[in-house]
Amino acid sequence: NSCGPSWDGIFTQSNFGIVTKMGVSLFHAPEVYAPGWFMLDNEEHFGTFLETLRPLMIDGTIPNQPMIINAVCAASAFWERSHWYQGADSIPEEIIDKIAATPGFGRWVMRFALYGDAPVVAHNRAKIEKALTAIPGGSVMFDEFDGRNLPEFENPHHRVQAGIPSMALDQMTRWYGGEEGGHIGFSCATPISGKDGPAIRDLTRGVLNERGLDYSAAIIVGKRSMIHVALVVFDTKDEVQTRNAYAATKAMLEPAAKLGYGEYRSHLDFMDDVASLYDFNDNIQRRFAEKIKDCLDPNGILSPGKQGIWPANYR
Repeated sequence: NSCGPSWDGIFTQSNFGIVTKMGVSLFHAPEVYAPGWFMLDNEEHFGTFLETLRPLMIDGTIPNQPMIINAVCAASAFWERSHWYQGADSIPEEIIDKIAATPGFGRWVMRFALYGDAPVVAHNRAKIEKALTAIPGGSVMFDEFDGRNLPEFENPHHRVQAGIPSMALDQMTRWYGGEEGGHIGFSCATPISGKDGPAIRDLTRGVLNERGLDYSAAIIVGKRSMIHVALVVFDTKDEVQTRNAYAATKAMLEPAAKLGYGEYRSHLDFMDDVASLYDFNDNIQRRFAEKIKDCLDPNGILSPGKQGIWPANYR
């Protein structure tokens, strides 16, 4: 199952059994598919943006799971780092400002989408535009398509939000090192709030920048929480940078946990550390998981140690 106090993962990605059958929920093609973009040209109102976004998620005005990306992450979907900066240090603020000034970009960009009957989409679009353009430095743009007769999309974000699988955004892992770029996600669950968003931003940006790495963030937004994914990317051919990437990820674990932000998934190298930080009542959750593990997989055959859950013969 995933890290943290959620047990639905026991049926999809646990080390308690082997999935042999699964179902995928679909819905009928909508009359209108309207992918939208919100651009924020500053960092100062990032918290304001999250406060504005939360009620739009809770009441279902925005029905899908938006993704919020910072300027570096947005750039990495289209270019390698050398297009913008050649230095070995973390990318300077003035270069990030240049990226943010690219049409359609910003210091922060959110992709999201509306689906449904034309009057419903029009109503929700107007509501979103009114709310988000009231944020200083915020702007909104939409495209609209016939949901029953979609064109061939060039924009990978349009494709993904239309339910069309795509590997195009794997370009992000090529920021350093091109085809041999590596990636460790530091993926914390947080509230959608003006206090918590800037706090996890500042923590991860500081730790990464200290080690000469760029802060690239992709935030996946749910109805009542969001997952701040720091894309810790690095050149696998560069030993120093690779070691810095691993060290930075490890260095963020405990400070984030002290702020109340636990990882919902982690790299293999950090699974034990992440599980240990969910330490309520002498790590009751891990002990409960171990009980289930010993019952369902007494010989410890299936992925021992995944998510920090070890069978008895390894403990």
